[in-house]
Amino acid sequence: MHVFAVREAWSFKVGDPTVGGWVTAILYMVAAYGAYCVNRRANGLFASQVKRQRILWLLFALALLFLGLNKQLDLHQLLIEEAGALAHAQGWYEQRRIVQVGFIKSSAVLSVILVCSFLYLYRHVLRAHILAIFGLSLLACYAIIRVTVFQTPDVMWWHFRYGFKINWLLECIGLVLILVNVYGLLKPRSGTPVPGDAVESH
Repeated sequence: MHVFAVREAWSFKVGDPTVGGWVTAILYMVAAYGAYCVNRRANGLFASQVKRQRILWLLFALALLFLGLNKQLDLHQLLIEEAGALAHAQGWYEQRRIVQVGFIKSSAVLSVILVCSFLYLYRHVLRAHILAIFGLSLLACYAIIRVTVFQTPDVMWWHFRYGFKINWLLECIGLVLILVNVYGLLKPRSGTPVPGDAVESH
Protein backbone atom coordinates (compact mmCIF):
# COMPACT_ATOMS: atom_id res chain seq x y z
CA MET A 1 0.00 0.00 0.00
CA HIS A 2 1.36 3.41 -0.94
CA VAL A 3 0.83 6.58 1.02
CA PHE A 4 0.26 9.77 -0.97
CA ALA A 5 0.68 13.25 0.39
CA VAL A 6 -2.45 15.33 0.52
CA ARG A 7 -2.11 18.34 -1.76
CA GLU A 8 -2.62 21.75 -0.24
CA ALA A 9 -5.41 23.99 -1.45
CA TRP A 10 -4.54 25.92 -4.61
CA SER A 11 -3.01 29.34 -4.14
CA PHE A 12 -1.58 31.92 -6.50
CA LYS A 13 2.08 30.93 -6.46
CA VAL A 14 4.74 29.36 -8.65
CA GLY A 15 4.04 25.65 -8.89
CA ASP A 16 7.44 24.55 -10.22
CA PRO A 17 10.22 26.94 -9.16
CA THR A 18 12.97 24.62 -10.42
CA VAL A 19 15.29 25.53 -13.28
CA GLY A 20 13.58 22.94 -15.48
CA GLY A 21 10.16 24.33 -14.65
CA TRP A 22 11.16 27.89 -15.52
CA VAL A 23 12.93 26.84 -18.72
CA THR A 24 9.86 24.93 -19.87
CA ALA A 25 7.56 27.84 -19.00
CA ILE A 26 9.81 30.21 -20.96
CA LEU A 27 9.74 27.84 -23.93
CA TYR A 28 5.94 27.94 -23.82
CA MET A 29 6.02 31.76 -23.87
CA VAL A 30 8.56 31.84 -26.71
CA ALA A 31 6.46 29.38 -28.72
CA ALA A 32 3.30 31.41 -28.00
CA TYR A 33 5.02 34.61 -29.13
CA GLY A 34 6.32 32.88 -32.25
CA ALA A 35 2.84 31.63 -33.09
CA TYR A 36 1.51 35.16 -32.60
CA CYS A 37 4.20 36.49 -34.96
CA VAL A 38 3.13 33.96 -37.60
CA ASN A 39 -0.45 35.12 -37.11
CA ARG A 40 0.51 38.79 -37.55
CA ARG A 41 2.67 38.14 -40.63
CA ALA A 42 0.28 35.71 -42.31
CA ASN A 43 -0.29 37.97 -45.35
CA GLY A 44 3.38 37.84 -46.24
CA LEU A 45 3.95 34.22 -45.25
CA PHE A 46 1.17 32.35 -47.00
CA ALA A 47 0.08 32.32 -50.63
CA SER A 48 -3.39 30.83 -50.11
CA GLN A 49 -6.08 30.47 -47.44
CA VAL A 50 -4.43 33.31 -45.55
CA LYS A 51 -7.33 34.13 -43.22
CA ARG A 52 -7.82 30.50 -42.25
CA GLN A 53 -4.12 30.05 -41.53
CA ARG A 54 -4.03 33.26 -39.50
CA ILE A 55 -6.83 31.90 -37.30
CA LEU A 56 -4.96 28.61 -36.86
CA TRP A 57 -1.85 30.33 -35.52
CA LEU A 58 -3.88 32.59 -33.26
CA LEU A 59 -5.40 29.45 -31.72
CA PHE A 60 -1.91 28.00 -31.34
CA ALA A 61 -0.72 31.19 -29.60
CA LEU A 62 -3.66 31.21 -27.16
CA ALA A 63 -3.30 27.49 -26.38
CA LEU A 64 0.44 27.81 -25.76
CA LEU A 65 -0.05 30.89 -23.58
CA PHE A 66 -2.59 29.06 -21.43
CA LEU A 67 -0.41 25.94 -21.16
CA GLY A 68 2.59 28.07 -20.23
CA LEU A 69 0.68 29.83 -17.46
CA ASN A 70 -0.73 26.52 -16.27
CA LYS A 71 2.78 25.09 -16.13
CA GLN A 72 3.66 27.39 -13.23
CA LEU A 73 0.28 28.28 -11.74
CA ASP A 74 -1.32 24.80 -11.77
CA LEU A 75 -4.64 26.23 -12.91
CA HIS A 76 -5.91 22.72 -13.53
CA GLN A 77 -5.57 22.05 -9.80
CA LEU A 78 -7.79 25.06 -9.11
CA LEU A 79 -10.35 23.62 -11.53
CA ILE A 80 -10.21 20.25 -9.76
CA GLU A 81 -10.70 21.85 -6.35
CA GLU A 82 -13.62 23.95 -7.57
CA ALA A 83 -15.21 20.85 -9.09
CA GLY A 84 -14.78 19.04 -5.76
CA ALA A 85 -16.44 21.90 -3.90
CA LEU A 86 -19.32 21.85 -6.39
CA ALA A 87 -19.66 18.07 -5.94
CA HIS A 88 -19.91 18.55 -2.16
CA ALA A 89 -22.46 21.33 -2.53
CA GLN A 90 -24.65 19.34 -4.93
CA GLY A 91 -24.36 16.05 -3.04
CA TRP A 92 -22.64 13.85 -5.64
CA TYR A 93 -19.13 13.84 -4.16
CA GLU A 94 -19.22 10.06 -3.58
CA GLN A 95 -19.79 9.54 -7.30
CA ARG A 96 -17.05 11.98 -8.35
CA ARG A 97 -14.83 9.20 -9.78
CA ILE A 98 -17.42 8.52 -12.48
CA VAL A 99 -17.41 12.20 -13.43
CA GLN A 100 -13.60 12.35 -13.34
CA VAL A 101 -13.21 9.34 -15.61
CA GLY A 102 -15.83 10.75 -17.95
CA PHE A 103 -14.00 14.08 -18.04
CA ILE A 104 -10.67 12.43 -18.86
CA LYS A 105 -12.17 10.25 -21.59
CA SER A 106 -14.10 13.20 -23.04
CA SER A 107 -10.93 15.31 -23.07
CA ALA A 108 -9.05 12.58 -24.91
CA VAL A 109 -11.82 12.15 -27.47
CA LEU A 110 -12.13 15.92 -27.94
CA SER A 111 -8.37 16.21 -28.50
CA VAL A 112 -8.50 13.55 -31.20
CA ILE A 113 -11.48 15.26 -32.84
CA LEU A 114 -9.70 18.64 -32.81
CA VAL A 115 -6.52 17.20 -34.34
CA CYS A 116 -8.50 15.39 -37.05
CA SER A 117 -10.45 18.61 -37.71
CA PHE A 118 -7.22 20.58 -38.11
CA LEU A 119 -5.82 17.94 -40.46
CA TYR A 120 -8.97 18.05 -42.58
CA LEU A 121 -9.53 21.82 -42.62
CA TYR A 122 -5.90 22.55 -43.45
CA ARG A 123 -5.26 19.57 -45.71
CA HIS A 124 -4.44 21.80 -48.69
CA VAL A 125 -1.76 23.71 -46.75
CA LEU A 126 -0.80 20.99 -44.30
CA ARG A 127 2.91 21.04 -45.11
CA ALA A 128 3.22 24.51 -43.57
CA HIS A 129 1.70 23.48 -40.22
CA ILE A 130 2.10 19.73 -39.73
CA LEU A 131 4.88 19.98 -37.13
CA ALA A 132 2.92 22.48 -35.02
CA ILE A 133 -0.27 20.40 -35.18
CA PHE A 134 1.61 17.27 -34.17
CA GLY A 135 3.48 19.17 -31.44
CA LEU A 136 0.28 20.56 -29.97
CA SER A 137 -1.18 17.04 -30.04
CA LEU A 138 1.71 15.84 -27.86
CA LEU A 139 1.15 18.73 -25.46
CA ALA A 140 -2.53 17.79 -25.25
CA CYS A 141 -1.52 14.22 -24.38
CA TYR A 142 0.80 15.58 -21.69
CA ALA A 143 -1.98 17.76 -20.23
CA ILE A 144 -4.43 14.84 -20.11
CA ILE A 145 -1.86 12.61 -18.38
CA ARG A 146 -1.12 15.35 -15.85
CA VAL A 147 -4.78 15.84 -14.99
CA THR A 148 -5.28 12.06 -14.81
CA VAL A 149 -2.54 11.76 -12.19
CA PHE A 150 -4.10 14.45 -9.99
CA GLN A 151 -7.58 12.93 -10.21
CA THR A 152 -6.61 9.27 -9.85
CA PRO A 153 -4.42 8.61 -6.79
CA ASP A 154 -4.22 4.91 -7.67
CA VAL A 155 -1.88 5.71 -10.59
CA MET A 156 0.32 8.22 -8.74
CA TRP A 157 2.89 5.63 -7.68
CA TRP A 158 3.25 4.41 -11.27
CA HIS A 159 3.45 7.99 -12.48
CA PHE A 160 6.24 9.10 -10.18
CA ARG A 161 8.24 5.93 -10.77
CA TYR A 162 7.75 5.59 -14.53
CA GLY A 163 5.71 8.48 -15.86
CA PHE A 164 8.01 11.46 -15.31
CA LYS A 165 10.24 10.79 -18.30
CA ILE A 166 7.22 10.06 -20.50
CA ASN A 167 5.60 13.37 -19.53
CA TRP A 168 8.86 15.26 -19.93
CA LEU A 169 9.47 13.78 -23.38
CA LEU A 170 5.92 14.54 -24.56
CA GLU A 171 6.17 18.14 -23.38
CA CYS A 172 9.68 18.82 -24.68
CA ILE A 173 9.20 17.14 -28.05
CA GLY A 174 5.87 18.95 -28.53
CA LEU A 175 7.43 22.35 -27.81
CA VAL A 176 10.44 21.66 -30.03
CA LEU A 177 8.23 20.66 -32.95
CA ILE A 178 6.21 23.86 -32.63
CA LEU A 179 9.34 26.02 -32.35
CA VAL A 180 10.87 24.33 -35.41
CA ASN A 181 7.66 24.98 -37.36
CA VAL A 182 7.62 28.63 -36.27
CA TYR A 183 11.27 29.08 -37.22
CA GLY A 184 10.68 27.46 -40.60
CA LEU A 185 7.90 29.94 -41.35
CA LEU A 186 9.55 33.07 -39.95
CA LYS A 187 13.12 32.55 -41.13
CA PRO A 188 14.30 35.02 -43.80
CA ARG A 189 13.46 33.89 -47.31
CA SER A 190 13.46 35.30 -50.82
CA GLY A 191 10.07 36.94 -50.31
CA THR A 192 7.94 34.19 -51.83
CA PRO A 193 5.03 33.21 -49.54
CA VAL A 194 4.77 29.60 -48.44
CA PRO A 195 2.75 27.79 -51.12
CA GLY A 196 -0.06 25.40 -50.24
CA ASP A 197 -1.04 22.20 -51.98
CA ALA A 198 -3.82 24.11 -53.72
CA VAL A 199 -4.17 27.56 -55.21
CA GLU A 200 -7.50 28.18 -53.48
CA SER A 201 -7.50 31.46 -51.54
CA HIS A 202 -9.78 32.48 -48.66
